[in-house]
Amino acid sequence: MQFLMMLPKKSHLRRRKKNVLKVFARLRAMLLWSIIVTVAIPIIATGYINLVTIGDRYRSSAQIPHEDVAIVFGAGLSADGTPSPMLADRVESAVELYQSGHIHKLLMTGDNSMISYNEVVAMKRFAHDLGVPTRNITLDYAGFSTYESCYRAHL
Repeated sequence: MQFLMMLPKKSHLRRRKKNVLKVFARLRAMLLWSIIVTVAIPIIATGYINLVTIGDRYRSSAQIPHEDVAIVFGAGLSADGTPSPMLADRVESAVELYQSGHIHKLLMTGDNSMISYNEVVAMKRFAHDLGVPTRNITLDYAGFSTYESCYRAHL
């Protein structure tokens, strides 16, 4: 008889099982919401940015207004010291604007924190190889952040 008294009653076990199931249901709901939020926030942010900036983006180089200077921001170098694909695309786009007469000078800004890593010199060399005279290329060796580069360029 004493042995039977030590065992929990069936109703107590059912209640415990229900509580455990509720905890797992809450955890599952929290996981689902965190996945939804993780996916939804970037999508909503991208949509908002596209909507707000639609009038400030150009679809072709012919739409770009004529300016004296174009700033080309660094985007990394390959292991061999040549511009990364993203950086090469930026420099090529700037050279296209230069050659079409939309801009007259290029301001190259990028990282130069180590002797063996010099984005701006690689950018200058690449732009020069594409036909831009070095006298029309200015280098900003302290381009560690976009904000700082823009601040210095504004001065």
